[in-house]
Amino acid sequence: MTKIRINDVVFLKSFNGSFRAVEHIEEAENYWKLIGERGIVIGDNPEFTTQDRLLVQFDRSIKTLGLICHNDPANSLWILRSDLEKGSLVREKTG
Repeated sequence: MTKIRINDVVFLKSFNGSFRAVEHIEEAENYWKLIGERGIVIGDNPEFTTQDRLLVQFDRSIKTLGLICHNDPANSLWILRSDLEKGSLVREKTG
């Protein structure tokens, strides 16, 4: 498995290790809506946690999905490395 690094294109394959939102989640915190979305890794090793997280800036606007996003730059979230899958700039067509 190839290690994901800064500037890599990635896709969110799960959120916090799961494929579905936890029960009783506020709609503004339902980050599972981003599963399948593409982004670029723009940072690593946050000082606020010991978890292995990467800062991903998503192509899609997080706020237009109704989600809370306070990070700089816009549309970026700290994501567990294990929730990401390395991708490419071009999405393959299916079907």
